[in-house]
Amino acid sequence: MVSENEVIHHLKLCSFENWVGTDQHRHARLDVNKDTLALSTAPTATQGRKGSNRLTWKRIASTSVNS
Repeated sequence: MVSENEVIHHLKLCSFENWVGTDQHRHARLDVNKDTLALSTAPTATQGRKGSNRLTWKRIASTSVNS
């Protein structure tokens, strides 16, 4: 089931070969006031520590060229 806060990447190519052909689910948070989109992984445990990864995109102001 997909929620309104979820993005699914269908991988055809990937630097992690074992991910090719898989679906990678990410939690998505869009902040229209800050012009950001944050994608994060589900928490996982590694060496007894729990954590997740997050990538945040920020829109930059566009510049227009007037002739």
